[in-house]
Amino acid sequence: MRRAAEQAKQEAEQEAEARRRADWEEKSREKARRKEEQMKKEHIRDLYNQMISEADRLADIAYGIHFDHPYKWEYINYIDERRFTPMTELTEEDMQKPFLTYEQFVAEKERMKESVMDDAMQKEKDIMEIRKPDRKDGISQTEMPDQDVEQSEPLEPSVYTIVQTDPPNLSIFPTEVSDTLVQRETVFQTQDSLSNVEKDLEKSVEKAVTKQDYQRMTDKEKAEWIGISLSDMPGSIKRFKSKMEQIGIWHESTLEMTEAFMKLWNQVEKQQDMQKKEDYRRVLRR
Repeated sequence: MRRAAEQAKQEAEQEAEARRRADWEEKSREKARRKEEQMKKEHIRDLYNQMISEADRLADIAYGIHFDHPYKWEYINYIDERRFTPMTELTEEDMQKPFLTYEQFVAEKERMKESVMDDAMQKEKDIMEIRKPDRKDGISQTEMPDQDVEQSEPLEPSVYTIVQTDPPNLSIFPTEVSDTLVQRETVFQTQDSLSNVEKDLEKSVEKAVTKQDYQRMTDKEKAEWIGISLSDMPGSIKRFKSKMEQIGIWHESTLEMTEAFMKLWNQVEKQQDMQKKEDYRRVLRR
């Protein structure tokens, strides 16, 4: 009986030792996990501080650039986008991603702008190619001499051939068809009249600008008069060309025209960046 008691005591001690060892191992794992999390947090904080330090350095350089330099405010906005984002909303990849220098940023913007410009010019060229009349042996298809036309099969009785006359001849149709055509013709004429009135109003409202007036304008006034929109470069180019032809300004080459257009485009970008900067300062003052 004494032996049984000693055996039971020994088993209890072994069980208690096993529990103490399991608890110690669990606490060790928990301690290691917390230490790893703390090291990761410190690593993230170091990355964030390094990113902020680099952003501040580049922002100081950018603020020292001349006011009229292209892309100055856009570059500052590019830096501030990450600089003022809370650390909890940035990933480790975001913090490690290097900032572009001002020179790299300008080169990238110019490359993108040239790409968009080339696409717009190519699209306009394609449209002009489509609009060209088909030529055959140097003669337009619309200028081809009369040729014998094969007689087509007679139309079925239910099909009516409309011969355009002035006024239209509606006597060849049954009464119900004639009445419908008269109503449609009235609607079309009314729509055309309204369209013409709107065009006349637009022409009368638009300020008449001569070549001399245009040359006396500032770049900002020129851009506003032409209607340059940063969201529509192809449309802006088309309006620019149309306005220049309207007032009698012709460019000797595509390069000269592109330079004149991009000067106004940069002016609009600068005005927009200045407005964004002013809005940003207004928000900070609140």
